[in-house]
Amino acid sequence: MKRACVFGLAMVWLVGVVLVNVREGRTAPQRQKKRAASVHQLMEGFVSVNCGALKKALDAEKTNWKQVQLRAALLNEAGFILLEDGRCPDATWAKAARALQTHSVEVIEAAKKQDKDAALAAFKNLTSNGCATCHKVHRKKHD
Repeated sequence: MKRACVFGLAMVWLVGVVLVNVREGRTAPQRQKKRAASVHQLMEGFVSVNCGALKKALDAEKTNWKQVQLRAALLNEAGFILLEDGRCPDATWAKAARALQTHSVEVIEAAKKQDKDAALAAFKNLTSNGCATCHKVHRKKHD
């Protein structure tokens, strides 16, 4: 009986909170951007820089595996950052960001084994399934 009273009071409180919020026009929390970096800034200063450095490291005659792991790890983080703070506009973006996450880990795992062929294959998947997929839909055309 006591539990039923507590449950009933909790429901009355919840309904009251909802009614007050609806009356005041607060039906759902508004998503406001909390981070300073724009998508363009992230792409230019973070993703592009690390993607280019990773390609350069993988194309080098003598591979610097520490650099490969570093750049792939930073691209992995970018895959998460691009989904946060209201940056993800649709399923294409989300799929591409998850591909960035997945294939960057594959690059890291290949680098740990110093397997250049596997690292290059993972990087190719990263750029085609991550970058290119998203850019086909979201990158502004430059005249």
